[in-house]
Amino acid sequence: MPNEPEPSPQGAEDDATAIRRLYQDWIAAGKAGDVQALLGMVTEDALFLVPGAPPMRGREAMEAAYQIAFSRHRIEQGFDEEELVLAGDWAFCRGRERFTATPWDGGPPVSLTGRRALSILKKGEDGIWRFARGISNDGPKPG
Repeated sequence: MPNEPEPSPQGAEDDATAIRRLYQDWIAAGKAGDVQALLGMVTEDALFLVPGAPPMRGREAMEAAYQIAFSRHRIEQGFDEEELVLAGDWAFCRGRERFTATPWDGGPPVSLTGRRALSILKKGEDGIWRFARGISNDGPKPG
């Protein structure tokens, strides 16, 4: 089960690689339903904005939301990076998300593809990158 990332030795991993690994760890923790691992990948004051839901502010709110989500669904995600910009201890990454929630009760899965997403990341004093802010949208509606 994925755990909070360990600090990398100085120079062992560049920032862009560490951020890309963070995305992979996030996807693996989501698939495993590992709420504690996910919480370790966000800053204390993290803020996530998702369509159709109130903002998730801080780890406590995220923990409650993830507990509910994982109790009802198996979650699978993917992310295709389109842009990664580093600025000291801050970075932003823009791309497209894929998301499927399959109900444990056997109902039909709900899939979203092509969702646009923007994450702002912060490198902590411990040298670990974490998600600080995130926003996603559902993209254009077919029609």
